[in-house]
Amino acid sequence: MLRNAISISVVIPVYNSATIFPVLYARLQEVLGSLTDSYTCIFVDDGSTDNSWAVISQQAAADQHCKALGSMHNCGQHAAIFAGLQYNEADYVVVMDDDLQDAPEDIPLLFQKVREGYDAVMCRRKTVFASPFRRLASSAFYIVLSIISRVRMFPGTANFGIYTKDVIDDILKKNTRYFFLPLTARRYSKVSGTIQVAHHPRYTGVSQYSFRSAWKLARNILRGSLRFHSAAGNHRFTVDRTAGI
Repeated sequence: MLRNAISISVVIPVYNSATIFPVLYARLQEVLGSLTDSYTCIFVDDGSTDNSWAVISQQAAADQHCKALGSMHNCGQHAAIFAGLQYNEADYVVVMDDDLQDAPEDIPLLFQKVREGYDAVMCRRKTVFASPFRRLASSAFYIVLSIISRVRMFPGTANFGIYTKDVIDDILKKNTRYFFLPLTARRYSKVSGTIQVAHHPRYTGVSQYSFRSAWKLARNILRGSLRFHSAAGNHRFTVDRTAGI
């Protein structure tokens, strides 16, 4: 395979991750550089209150593989993902979180699977670093979501996954009021698959999701599914600033 015959973008929502970014980006560069010379990392700053934007935009200004966009307000993780997807131009799009609980080193596993003919491949976490109550609540949520949406969703399914440009383009064309990528991708893909990956401890800090915000997100996803939307969290994201774009 010619190294420039394929292109890969990675879309990552960012919130207060200034200290994580250098490690995350270094690992992404090593992994993506082993797959292709044509790769781009799109970091979406979701109204961070630390100096995340300064760190990421500085990198983007000096590095053609790094792009950044940001909002002055916190719009939510899924809105940030939706915004980042609109800047994709690659053949394949990887979506992952910014806290290194998803390992960049698993991207080749996703890429290998999608090259087998799948147009959407999502990760299912083998173990989850969360309290027993949260794990139980998450399992119950995915069971209910599968029933309501009529799309089989496995407990432990994460944002972490890879998608073809065709799938992403189809999603972006829809006038969706709500957006939850794992469910939306399954709806619009022709052949989707799942792989199991390890879930790692947070590199630093604590989860930004309180119980209240997690409950609100779950409620919006279920409501959206009942209304046959793509589901979850208003996808309006105001892009106030960009770098490298």
